[in-house]
Amino acid sequence: EEAGVKLYPNPVTDNIIITNLENDYTLKIYNTIGQLVYDDSLEKNRNVVIDVSKWSKGNYNLIFNDKENNKISSAKIIVQ
Repeated sequence: EEAGVKLYPNPVTDNIIITNLENDYTLKIYNTIGQLVYDDSLEKNRNVVIDVSKWSKGNYNLIFNDKENNKISSAKIIVQ
């Protein structure tokens, strides 16, 4: 999980919440077979709510790209 970025709950059934964004990011989320299921920009100091209720159950990889530092970090979530 990115040092500053918080995401919860995990595992998740309906909405994943992302907080503590210290910079602007792009976020891409991939399912276990590598399909892109989410792609959006996240604004600094905003809370982001992503509805995952219609996503298939399983593991997802989140790739955060910090636009200011061009630093890439990742996290995993489990959709139940």
